[in-house]
Amino acid sequence: MRLLGDVSIFEKQKVASLYKAPEVWIQGTGRTDGSEVLALPEEMTVHETLSCRYLVRSNVRNYFFQRRKNSHFYSLEYIYEGEFMIRSGNSAYIAEPGDLCILHPHRDNDLLYFPGKNCRKAGVIPVGLLLPELIHQLHLDNVLTVRVEQTLWDDLFNRMREAVRGFHDPCSRRRLSGVMFELLNLLAELHRADPVPAEMEAVRIRLERNFQEPFRMETLAAELGVSLPTFNVRFRASFGETPYQYLIRMRLLHAARLLGGSRLTVKEISQLCGYGNPFHFSTEFTRFHGCSPREFRRRSVNQRSRSSAE
Repeated sequence: MRLLGDVSIFEKQKVASLYKAPEVWIQGTGRTDGSEVLALPEEMTVHETLSCRYLVRSNVRNYFFQRRKNSHFYSLEYIYEGEFMIRSGNSAYIAEPGDLCILHPHRDNDLLYFPGKNCRKAGVIPVGLLLPELIHQLHLDNVLTVRVEQTLWDDLFNRMREAVRGFHDPCSRRRLSGVMFELLNLLAELHRADPVPAEMEAVRIRLERNFQEPFRMETLAAELGVSLPTFNVRFRASFGETPYQYLIRMRLLHAARLLGGSRLTVKEISQLCGYGNPFHFSTEFTRFHGCSPREFRRRSVNQRSRSSAE
């Protein structure tokens, strides 16, 4: 991965593609050759603890642009050959062969390809009731890319493909869950082998453990002896988002856990998550999760009821 210093570099390349290949923008994607696609209906995976909804392997040609605006799902993109320019939230980078890119939910994720080199890639959309918590426990919730040997990736992808093809068989569903768990653990292990700078990790841990406190990013930057822009750049290079964005995400993920697992009121939860104004909390929660806190709680209750009935 080659991290771009400024998201504006990505935006300039995107605008250039508008003039050279306007049909890509109209259709929202580009052209591919020899695509292999396996997809499962949402209703077949909605109650699975860990599964996969979509697998694709394709050769990309000509211009390719795909926008996932504030997507609500994870996506894994493995680059076999060529290069992809990717914007995820406020980070932009060039993905190279051997990179497995993790596109996180609740961010704008854009993929852009310019012709010049052959490009082959594979994509996986993991799903599951345990997926967000597992990503968090494995410390993958800020990881942009992980280097993965192609032989390892091919083995995992092929086993996922066979399990998806036999998804109606309970044994295949269990195998798919096992392969997905194996993949996530592999990513965590490979990521630990390439640690982030100690001072940035210390800031991340401090924000994660004390997210309810009224942090000032200028103060954190001053403690490190750097300017706020430099602090933001260094933190984003390590975790894919600014420290303020990370803080807000920690608050809203914790709020979701409280809404789904406690009887606290929305006002009480907003205060526990560092929000003095419950209306501000509701606005940010809705923007992040795609529904209001009360609607999120209602869906969580209904989901638990369906799971218990089964």
